[in-house]
Amino acid sequence: MEILATILLAIGLLTDNPVCEQANISILIKDAQTGKIIDQHRPENVVPPASVMKLLTTGAALEMLGPSFRFTTTIEYTGTIENGVLMGDLYIRGGCDPSLGNLKGTQAFLFRWIKAIKAAGIRAINGAVIADMSLLDGDATNPNWLWEDCGNYYAPGIFALNYMSNTLNIVLKSGPVGSVADVIRLEPDYPGLKTINHIRCTEITYDGAYVHGLPYSAERYLTGSVPSNRGQFGVRSDIPNPGWLLATHLTKYLNEAGVTVTEPASYMAERGLDLGVRNVIYEHKSELRRTSTAITCTRSLFSAIWV
Repeated sequence: MEILATILLAIGLLTDNPVCEQANISILIKDAQTGKIIDQHRPENVVPPASVMKLLTTGAALEMLGPSFRFTTTIEYTGTIENGVLMGDLYIRGGCDPSLGNLKGTQAFLFRWIKAIKAAGIRAINGAVIADMSLLDGDATNPNWLWEDCGNYYAPGIFALNYMSNTLNIVLKSGPVGSVADVIRLEPDYPGLKTINHIRCTEITYDGAYVHGLPYSAERYLTGSVPSNRGQFGVRSDIPNPGWLLATHLTKYLNEAGVTVTEPASYMAERGLDLGVRNVIYEHKSELRRTSTAITCTRSLFSAIWV
């Protein structure tokens, strides 16, 4: 009851504040058992649910999967291993894990994968590393999503393989008022991605930049404005194809570890494909801890429930 009292106090401070008089605030709190209304404020108002929906999807996942559920990503191969050479392809079969890598930490799990691949007797791959994202459909976005949201970090596509929180940091360099900010680099590097930049440096003091683009696209449109004369300035975007980027990085690290991969990384995204017979090398389980990554990718998590 102490928590409820604190919540009701906070709501009162918000709704009674003259600054919020014209704000579109809608609140309705009910007792789930009795149906009794505990508090309300303009409950008839229609407002976009936005991130509040994460509570519903997270609650559904906890109810249906349980708090100890772990997502599984599987390393598999097709073909045969002959004298240390895999005559076939290596697959990363996605299971909607939202915790594979992040921008702030190392990608240590990739080295565990490489260790398992070597333990399977593979010293070279006469084929490609392929990201298998076929657990979910290949659309990745809903056609009803707003165009101005698609491509931004808070609205990434829904994929069976998520990587680095599906977030790309576009580092800009802001200059004098009226100039176009320069794109310095991408974090992580995304090979082949073209940035079409129209971000202006203005007298604003906040981040007014936006990114637009669709899943799988090799282009991202940058619009809006950023503060002038700030030096380097980061603008967050989505990762257009996180599965492909993961396969690209695994290919790179395999080559560096002495496991030669002859073909460039690839991906498959459509459901219902004939996956053929594969041999399992390693099963990677998602982390059992609270992370911002898990919250960011709640939509991917919820999609997995209904597969």
